[in-house]
Amino acid sequence: MILLICAGMVLKKYVNEPVLTVNGLSTEAVLPEFVAKLRAVSASCQEKEQTVELMTKSGICCILLAKFVWGSRRENSNTACALRAIFCLRRSRPRHQNISWKSTELAPGLFMLESQGGFAGGNLGLITGDDGVVLIDDGLEPLVAVTVAAIEALTGDPVNFVINTHAHGDHTGANEVLHGKGATVVAHDNLRRQMVKDGSNRGALPELTFTDAVTFHLNGHTINVFHVANAHTDGDAVIHFPEVNIIHAGRRDV
Repeated sequence: MILLICAGMVLKKYVNEPVLTVNGLSTEAVLPEFVAKLRAVSASCQEKEQTVELMTKSGICCILLAKFVWGSRRENSNTACALRAIFCLRRSRPRHQNISWKSTELAPGLFMLESQGGFAGGNLGLITGDDGVVLIDDGLEPLVAVTVAAIEALTGDPVNFVINTHAHGDHTGANEVLHGKGATVVAHDNLRRQMVKDGSNRGALPELTFTDAVTFHLNGHTINVFHVANAHTDGDAVIHFPEVNIIHAGRRDV
């Protein structure tokens, strides 16, 4: 019964909303059987929202739903897809109207952007000047408009290069849009390989990749981008600005 309540409320609050996607597809398109079963129990569960919030955050609801929909004998890929879909239900529904990017100038032409009012993705790095605009990571896909607006407000120019520090969606969500605006996406070989494996759209994939390191010389900064093996992922990159002694690590656990 608890399972049905949780399933119903997850659906009621999240599944019907258009921002919910898994690899660019709606949950219903990816998991029609899953969504159909959730719809069947959603109507009577509106008062249980708090329980769902707690269970989705802990991951318990994800595991139970995976077993409920497919059973323990089905292929692991189905279970993994269910787990991913439910986590996306919570993570990919930011409250757009409350979220913005706060900018801090760390050195001339070098900014750190932090999301405020909600989670828009990992911190961004932004390098501006006469030589062009370089962006480090680009936030969640549903907040592309907010991210692009914040960058353009600071620079007045389009982004020329995007450097991805790893393959997760809160660091690569605006790749495709920025690429469409003319940016070249740069990342480690393994990052691109992982995004291809995950089924990312072609426009979101890095166009320039490196094995060990690559260096930009722009806007008076030396921008050393180097691979860190066995970190948060196998495709992590760290960016070092030696003249001003600043590092953009992507994740604190690299």
